[in-house]
Order: sequence, then structure tokens, then C-alpha cells
Amino acid sequence: MTDIIEQTRAILLTDPVVSGLVDARRIFPGRLDQGEEDPSIVLSVVSGSQGVTTDGGINHSENRLQVDCYATTYSKMEELFQAVRAILNGYSGGNTDGFFLEGVRDLFDTEAQLYRRSSDYMAWNREG
Repeated sequence: MTDIIEQTRAILLTDPVVSGLVDARRIFPGRLDQGEEDPSIVLSVVSGSQGVTTDGGINHSENRLQVDCYATTYSKMEELFQAVRAILNGYSGGNTDGFFLEGVRDLFDTEAQLYRRSSDYMAWNREG
């Protein structure tokens, strides 16, 4: 399942708008390290499964990917989220058949003083 994180990171970094807002060192797998500053993106796999048939497995997986956009201001967080959504929602290419936005929620990290928009995408991938 870590492949989906690596693939998503690569997709985000190829987009000039996203890479203009956040550089490669600011896209993290799993969690935002303490003391990190904005803007940042965190990619996490929430769930995943591999397709199967009565004849056995197929080379297709479905993953729910959580993409969190962090920033010190709401407007920066919103701008980063909009750029991420523009490239990911409906994306297909390479081994990826499609990313589809499933849900969005706003949060605020009081300890780090960062705004956070957490979004879930379903990602359909061919494996192998």
C-alpha cells in the first residue's frame, strides 16, 4: 500500500501549481513532524483491498487515501487544497485508473497552530 503514497506524491510534484505552493520536502507520508511549518501535505492510507474473483486475485487494488493540507492561515490551506484537488480528483495515468474525491473536513491543530483540510480519495490502481 505504500506504493499508492509514492505514486500520489509523484503526481502532486509533477503539477506546477502544487509544486509552486509546497516543495518535495514538505510532502510527508503518515504524519506531520512536530515543529514543521507550513504549507505541508500529509498522505496516509486509510484502507485498501485487492480485487478478487471466484477464479482468484486480479491485478487491481482500491485504496482510500487521506490527503491533509496544512497551513498557518485558512486562505493558504484553502489554496493548497484547491490545487491538490484540481490535480487528483479525476486523475488517471500510469498505473492509476482513477482518483475520486469522497469527502472533506476542516480541522485546526491548536498545539501547532495550523489549519488543516483533510480529504479522502478513492484510488483505483493496476498492480504489477
